Amino acid sequence: MAKSITLTRSYPHPPEKVWKTISNSEALASWLMPNNFKLEVGHRFYFQKK
Repeated sequence: MAKSITLTRSYPHPPEKVWKTISNSEALASWLMPNNFKLEVGHRFYFQKK
């Protein structure tokens, strides 16, 4: 049996600002943790512990 976790969040910011943050590696790192994110189809990214 597959298990999954679903989270829903609402942010008090316009969608464009949220998208800018989650689609940029440096901005995402400042919000969550270091990563190798690239806005590229097929790129597999991961988060790194600080």
